[in-house]
Amino acid sequence: MSQLPVPRAVHAVRAAVVLGIALVMALDIALRATHPGVVAALAGVAALPLFLPSPRRRSLVTGAATFGATLLLGMGHWRDRPIVIGATLINIVLITALARYLGRPSAPCPAEAAEPDHLRNASSWIGNVRVEMRALPADSTGRMTADFCDLRPTPFGVRLLVVDFMGKGTETQEKAASLLYRWARVAGETPGLAESARRLDSLLAEEDLFAKALLIGVADDGTTTLICCGHPPPLVVADGSAHPLSLVSLLPPLGLFDLVDHDIPIYATTVRLTPGRRLLLHTDGASDTPDAKGALYPLASRAGALDALDPGVCLDRMAGELREHIGASARDEALLLLIECAPQAAASVAPGSPAGTSGGDIADAAA
Repeated sequence: MSQLPVPRAVHAVRAAVVLGIALVMALDIALRATHPGVVAALAGVAALPLFLPSPRRRSLVTGAATFGATLLLGMGHWRDRPIVIGATLINIVLITALARYLGRPSAPCPAEAAEPDHLRNASSWIGNVRVEMRALPADSTGRMTADFCDLRPTPFGVRLLVVDFMGKGTETQEKAASLLYRWARVAGETPGLAESARRLDSLLAEEDLFAKALLIGVADDGTTTLICCGHPPPLVVADGSAHPLSLVSLLPPLGLFDLVDHDIPIYATTVRLTPGRRLLLHTDGASDTPDAKGALYPLASRAGALDALDPGVCLDRMAGELREHIGASARDEALLLLIECAPQAAASVAPGSPAGTSGGDIADAAA
């Protein structure tokens, strides 16, 4: 999948910044100063984060360093060039503020683009891989801010990311959009899930963020590879029963790898999804939220009991039970996903056909 597009407003801001720098440099040259244009050109350094992928925190460091350098260089020529030096300093401050504001992903937050009913239900086919998703938003608006997922085809097979952020509200929405934007690039560029996890961890650590996550890759033959980063392990559902998948290793949440070990080893767990064998993924809200009496929803036993049903019907039933179980006391979001691989002979539903939606639809629905 290609990189997400940059909005026209960002292009307009970049053009205005370049024009402003050019005007100040032209003014400096017109005044026939010594070393014309040199001090004014420093504003271009502060503008670099607008044109290069850079965390918001780094744009502040760049702006502060450029402001200090301009101030030191301008002190000796202040009497001769007060207008140019003053305009350059103001330019740097404005550019740094813009770079910090625009230093987040330009992709819109899917949670804001989706309707509440669409947020709760999504179905997707990619080749012979089927993913059903049901979500229970914790607030009355029906919008999810912390739990989200993304399913997409890549050159390395089907990739799925399930994330549980801490917190709620607009700030958490921005974090979710940021991680989704970065995952869209990483998933299509890195052949191994371990490398993808390490890159996402580094990107989140740069912005002092962390998130519990599951990274999953599904091959055409049903071989499924998982890396669990502080997230509840999936349930393997087969023959009327469900049990947690035995993980090779449980990693800390993304963004916190270095707190455990700078070169922490990353081991993937592999399971084969043969016909009749499913994988149930869930966030904490589905397994750890008690009812009014303090009892937890029996996720594993219910998944096993409903195993004979179609995946969509199964999750509809479980989501309804979970909503009734939690009731009005819900304080957390809950996400349920069921993955199965149809036999090759039955894999005739293509992405975008009436029987299923494209791989990107789940991202739009749940993020």
